[in-house]
Amino acid sequence: MNFHDIQTWAKPKQPRVIDNDEGEITIELDGEELRGWSYKNETERRTKMLCAREYVEGWCDATEKIFSGITALALAGISRTTPR
Repeated sequence: MNFHDIQTWAKPKQPRVIDNDEGEITIELDGEELRGWSYKNETERRTKMLCAREYVEGWCDATEKIFSGITALALAGISRTTPR
């Protein structure tokens, strides 16, 4: 595995926030629901949308840290095995 392969592999996918305009907000990743909220009115919709965005922000921050660590470990392994 070379540096380009690691960068491509270690690029985390991002979840999507979806509001179906029928009282449901969901977060999906690769077509699978990670989390969902329901709402009854515009005020609840706005509040739940903020919750959904915070969830995605936390998800992205966490996966970025995880993938950064994995990338660093993989690159360290490459540098040890690469002839100089």
